Amino acid sequence: MRTARPCRVGEVAQRATKPTMQPAGGTPAVPAAARRDRRAGLSLVEVLMSVMIITMILTTFGKVFVSSVQLSALNALSLDRVLAASEVRREFTALVRASHGVAPRVGNHETGQDRIVLRMPSADGPARYAVFGAIRGDNRLSRMDLVDDGGTFQIERLQTYALRVAEPVFTVAPPQRGGAVRISLEFQLRPDDGERMPRPMKHHCIASPRGADTGRADQ
Repeated sequence: MRTARPCRVGEVAQRATKPTMQPAGGTPAVPAAARRDRRAGLSLVEVLMSVMIITMILTTFGKVFVSSVQLSALNALSLDRVLAASEVRREFTALVRASHGVAPRVGNHETGQDRIVLRMPSADGPARYAVFGAIRGDNRLSRMDLVDDGGTFQIERLQTYALRVAEPVFTVAPPQRGGAVRISLEFQLRPDDGERMPRPMKHHCIASPRGADTGRADQ
């Protein structure tokens, strides 16, 4: 009868750590943890594709942001021009209504296509006039108030409006059916240097003098 040989602790450890032999021609066994680590990583192609997609997204958002900023600036510029055009129409209408009529010429200023000369109330004092139009020749409209000082015209006020205009046209229509003279102003906005406007915007305003010697007021 065979007796069992006692097993030592060192031999048990050696047997446990001894590598297992794989059959000839077989595929070496890969531990499950190693397989999970290999699947968790990204290849170079995947990294490059991810970078490309992120770049395209950032580029698209950047273009959208730049377009929004440009559109906002354009809207602000358009609003400023609309307000400036409204100021010119308001000042012209108020000046014509406060006048006593059109004067053919005062000093070096003559009523014509690019400007209008108006007789203003003087209250028994020296004669007063107002010139409105392209006085300074810098594509802007201006208002000049003059007073007759013994044949010499002194400037009391000179105001130039910030709005740039192109081809201002003043027209004086004779009164009809006992009405007052009708004075009209037509102008269009002038773009800044290097700026392109999709379509020129024309502005038109008309008023009649309301002075004591001009008959009826605006119609």
